[in-house]
Amino acid sequence: MFYSICPMEEFNFSSSIFVNLFDIVLALYFIWFIKKPIDFLNQGFQVQLYSMINVMEDWEN
Repeated sequence: MFYSICPMEEFNFSSSIFVNLFDIVLALYFIWFIKKPIDFLNQGFQVQLYSMINVMEDWEN
């Protein structure tokens, strides 16, 4: 049905644009998905560092 309405070249062109957009969105989501736990781990590590520094300061005093 769709093939008969528009020529093959246009269909390929539009579908390739759609696929590229989909790939970009997927890549962005993938990057966000990877970055999220890394940020969480960094945050946890920083909190651990701060608490260790506080303990060291308390220990020195």
